[in-house]
Amino acid sequence: MLEYVFSSLAFRFSVRMSIVSCLFSQTIEVLYIKLRHLIVWPDRDLLLYTMPMCYRKHCPTCVAIIDCFEVFIDRLTNFLARAQTYSAYKHHNTVKYLIGITPQGTVSFISKGWGGRVSDKHLTLFLAILCLLTGDLTSRNLQLCIVHVSPYQERSN
Repeated sequence: MLEYVFSSLAFRFSVRMSIVSCLFSQTIEVLYIKLRHLIVWPDRDLLLYTMPMCYRKHCPTCVAIIDCFEVFIDRLTNFLARAQTYSAYKHHNTVKYLIGITPQGTVSFISKGWGGRVSDKHLTLFLAILCLLTGDLTSRNLQLCIVHVSPYQERSN
């Protein structure tokens, strides 16, 4: 998909597509460096104090809404990497991320990228166990509140 955007930009600015791709990669790196401090896990008391009324009423202990999303990537030449990133759900090679958003709407967590083959359930459970081991969560406050399940999700989840 990016190939079409890159070729369009290259044509419009009369430069090679490799230059557009390089500039895009550099821009993403700069954005990551400049914006990564904005993604923080908020203080629980402050989060509960500023929680919107609809969440206070229906899910008063909710601290994050989590979901997985996939980003399309080019088909890899390495067969093992290609197999690990192939998403049967998207029918394409993808990288999957878990994202957490507070009830106030701010992004509070983004996981490292995983191969698109991993299920949403596996990724979520693996990261929850990791948080338990590092002390970010305790078994007492690890409560999953499932508010909405999309009918388009994978059946393995």
